[in-house]
Amino acid sequence: MMVTAPYGGEGRRAQRRFPGEPGQVKAVRQWLAGVLPPGCPVLDEAILLANELAVNACQHTASGKSGGSFQIIVQVDDTAIRVEVTDQGSAIAPRLQDSDLEEESGRGLQLVDGLATQWGVTGDHTSRTIWFELVLGEREF
Repeated sequence: MMVTAPYGGEGRRAQRRFPGEPGQVKAVRQWLAGVLPPGCPVLDEAILLANELAVNACQHTASGKSGGSFQIIVQVDDTAIRVEVTDQGSAIAPRLQDSDLEEESGRGLQLVDGLATQWGVTGDHTSRTIWFELVLGEREF
């Protein structure tokens, strides 16, 4: 289900629930590309980070079990994009990891931490939301 509001005032909001299957990650990228405004200066970053969080939801939470799902909410206003990925929880809370360069996984939250203006985690073992924000404007590197 997608809910949107027009630009202006509180901005634009869209949400959608995805089956917790690895093949749905491509659908997340396509959906997000269609939801974000044309010419969005942080489109690539938003898609990359949402992709990482969707993969984490499918691989590390109950969302990836049979019949599982996860939800993405996107909010856009004149200054920033906020993306929230809500999964069906896990006994282990997400955390930044020190990953060996030769490891094939473990860098998703490192990417979020490095690219997002700010990010955080709320919830518990039954449902958890990882969110990030990207500022729409001049970025210094």
